Amino acid sequence: MNGSYRSGYEIMFAILNSCTKPVRKTHISYYANINSLQLAKYFKVLRDYGFLTVTQGNRVMVTYKGLVLIERLRGVFKLMEETYNGNCLLHEVGELLQEVVEEGGYQLYAGLTITGKSGVLHAFDYALSPTSNPGVLILIAASGGASNSMEEVSQLLSFTVQVIDVEGYGIYISAQGVSGEVKGMLQSMLKEGPASRVYLIDGGLKREEVGRRISSIIREVTCAAKGSM
Repeated sequence: MNGSYRSGYEIMFAILNSCTKPVRKTHISYYANINSLQLAKYFKVLRDYGFLTVTQGNRVMVTYKGLVLIERLRGVFKLMEETYNGNCLLHEVGELLQEVVEEGGYQLYAGLTITGKSGVLHAFDYALSPTSNPGVLILIAASGGASNSMEEVSQLLSFTVQVIDVEGYGIYISAQGVSGEVKGMLQSMLKEGPASRVYLIDGGLKREEVGRRISSIIREVTCAAKGSM
């Protein structure tokens, strides 16, 4: 997890991990980086609920129930980490878009909701509209910390359908670490038909490069929209 602060669940997770085999309490304190008062507090809770047991020789060991809890907590922490990473990317995208707006000629919207042609209400992370042509919407989404390739593809498909439904243009910034094969798959999805109005940016690029690509796409879309008027 991020930061120096640890929640009670993180401390319990560390305690349980420290005694997957019989150990002394001093080992737990050292491994989990807690003092004797903290150990006494959490040890009582974990033992009372059957997650820890004391063996012969006054050694402490995790129970089967405790092993199950370890895996469940590991899953929760992984999900929290993915969400944190996704939000970081989204925050950086917001900063980059603000820089575009400061250059002039655009209105920025955050958390915009629009009703599409289908009558369905869609929510977008960000949207830009040229002040010279407010009818044009450039919708921006950042990957929500997709944990695997299929999830990334699913997120892009969902975003593309939303963009088409509101008759806008889209910029999708993928998660870092997406494989080249998946990037190729995503790019091929956006080549033809209405989906060609959605542009893909690799979130693994340097911040400055992501900013340049966003600016370039916005200029391209603005010019294309003017030409179609």
